[in-house]
Amino acid sequence: MRAQSPRSRRECLGELVQIDGSDHEWFEDRGPRCTLLVYVDDATSSLMELYFARSESTFDYFTSTTAYLRRHRKPVAFLQRQGGDLQGQRQRSQGRRRKHAVWPSDGRPQH
Repeated sequence: MRAQSPRSRRECLGELVQIDGSDHEWFEDRGPRCTLLVYVDDATSSLMELYFARSESTFDYFTSTTAYLRRHRKPVAFLQRQGGDLQGQRQRSQGRRRKHAVWPSDGRPQH
């Protein structure tokens, strides 16, 4: 496997927002296992939105993205790793590299 060179960070707040979900026992024995959806600004590394959901589902991404947009308005682009829970947990467990897609404001993905 070849090492991938790091991508340069964006210069301005709101230019690129990275989105990812993390399934974990966040509340230990005090609550059910859940997924934390996280929105991170690429330029500042600021946590812009945090949303606990039952799973990493399309519906939960719509709900959390709506909350993000109401609070921070529309970014230039979102970045989400492909091959995560939305596209199958098996890809991760088989050690395949995850691809990335940038979703600009016009809604058309760029790979």
